[in-house]
Amino acid sequence: MKNLILFFLISVFLISCKTTDDHLSAAGNWGYNIEITNKGTRSEGQWGHLSYKGNEVKGYFQSIMADNTLYVYHVRRYAWDFGGYKIARENVMPKLSSVKITQDELKNGWYKATLAGKKINTPESWIWIKRDSLEGFLNPEMIDKFIATHHLKKQTIFD
Repeated sequence: MKNLILFFLISVFLISCKTTDDHLSAAGNWGYNIEITNKGTRSEGQWGHLSYKGNEVKGYFQSIMADNTLYVYHVRRYAWDFGGYKIARENVMPKLSSVKITQDELKNGWYKATLAGKKINTPESWIWIKRDSLEGFLNPEMIDKFIATHHLKKQTIFD
């Protein structure tokens, strides 16, 4: 009986410590959820998790625009802070430049450009990313290769 009571108390504690609020994109490829930690305590905090096809997009980018939603990454400094990606603006429509995307850029999976510099014929599935002075449009299937190619490190409180 003591083990059953202990199991019940531990289960209630774990459930109260972490809850999520999930959102899926219209296409179903992008997911976003807010995890609430230490719920109901003075240390209650939140984590914003952005994922593509079920794989979490880690904090390598300061900004990401996916499915016309702009997410901004926040570095969590205290248990009660917000950390991770947070929705900054919805219904963001990047401006098209007068330049067409090249076959080499399509094959490579990305090109450098500001949010206002989206090239004509850029696939709709591509996202816009920004990290310091590096920004551009990127095939989300190429996120890991892009991070490795540009030697990006995950953002931390020590950046």
